[in-house]
Amino acid sequence: MLGVQLSHACWAVGALTALLTAFYMTRSLVMTFFGEYRGHAHPHESPWVVTVPLVILAILSAGFGFLFGEDFLHYLGAWTRADLQGGHEVLAHNHTYHLLENVSIAIALAGI
Repeated sequence: MLGVQLSHACWAVGALTALLTAFYMTRSLVMTFFGEYRGHAHPHESPWVVTVPLVILAILSAGFGFLFGEDFLHYLGAWTRADLQGGHEVLAHNHTYHLLENVSIAIALAGI
């Protein structure tokens, strides 16, 4: 009985976190791109010491995903629930999955 209650509590904490994240990210987006400038200095591009490592990381991550993406997903399968390994075909008939999917969308929209 405790396991079921703990799982519900964990889901509730995750749902609250998703709600707050959606709210904060929407607020951040609106204040950044649609609000008035509140800074004291003139905005400028990042220096090369910031840009170069980001470009290198972007190229490496895209290359890794392109070369090993599908194999890496199979590698992670050992740590994934068996009912989720079948892909969308299996989940298409799982009504609980779709219910939680719709609730998650509603939580995100409420945060926005």
